[in-house]
Amino acid sequence: MASAVAWRRVERRTSRGRRYATYERLMPRIPDQLLNSVVYLFKDEAHALSGEGAGGTGFLIDYPGALGRQTYVVTNLHVVGEGCTTLRINTGDGGVEALPILSGWEDDGDGDDVSVSPIDFELPFKWAIKPLPWESFCPTPERMEELNVGVGDDVFMLGRFSGHSGRQQNQPLARFGNLAMMDGERVEDGRGMLVDAYLVEMRSLPGFSGSPVFLTMGAGSYRGVYGTDQQAKMMPFYSETIALLGIDTGHKRVKTYVLDAAGKEVEQPVRVILENSGVAIVAPCYKINDILEGDALVKQREKAAGDAVDDPERGVSDIAPDDDGDEFKRFEDLTRKLVNTPKQQPG
Repeated sequence: MASAVAWRRVERRTSRGRRYATYERLMPRIPDQLLNSVVYLFKDEAHALSGEGAGGTGFLIDYPGALGRQTYVVTNLHVVGEGCTTLRINTGDGGVEALPILSGWEDDGDGDDVSVSPIDFELPFKWAIKPLPWESFCPTPERMEELNVGVGDDVFMLGRFSGHSGRQQNQPLARFGNLAMMDGERVEDGRGMLVDAYLVEMRSLPGFSGSPVFLTMGAGSYRGVYGTDQQAKMMPFYSETIALLGIDTGHKRVKTYVLDAAGKEVEQPVRVILENSGVAIVAPCYKINDILEGDALVKQREKAAGDAVDDPERGVSDIAPDDDGDEFKRFEDLTRKLVNTPKQQPG
């Protein structure tokens, strides 16, 4: 997705007192499309409507099917495992509704902390939600390499802040940071599983499990070189580019030894505590894609297509555009080109 470029003018002085100005890029304004893709998950309808209790975050995606678009909800496997499968969804009149999804959850079977479920009916127009067009937001691993995504790139995530989940509507809290480590070596997550993951310098808190984590690539930023002729790659100067990096699975814990007043380690009853390191673990978006392209969900889409043929009134979910549909389509087309369309090599 493209977003307007934001810059801040900073007045400075040299050591001799001469005034000059520099311009610093700001984090782009987060598009409403991203905010409206987020849902909250609770254990039951009562907790969903009150905004209280255990749970996490999820987000909706729009995936191409045989006869139309299929909507899925994505969250963490551990959120589903804890029974938090009731979605709280914003409505257009400023309220919320609870939607239990008790079955249909799929994972990759390899232990990755990602779970996906189809929403197998048409989304009511009264819901104020916007599923993310998958092919526009999820860059392939090859495209990530071509864009030279790496340590230091800006990221942000959107999720449920358990300190203020709200009663009236979901208002996702944004947290900002930087990509701190790539997915070259498996990381031990909070479940004790070794998983492929990014580490980001961004504090994950209770309620943020399952939050979408987005990567931003600055307007005009240098992205390294590519190809056999080592051509320089830069992002367009007229827009920021936002892509899905992955899904937050929790924070990386570190051991801290307990000391007494004299500064010596405490032997009893507890010597070591596990603390939030301020570094979040992010399952890559290609792990979500693996589930979407797995046998179970491919068969689900084939069945949905067959049902649509048998009963024309029951089709695959197809999201109608709102008043700004033309503008959003322009953003979507631009993002698809920037995020997922490889650069053509000179022939």
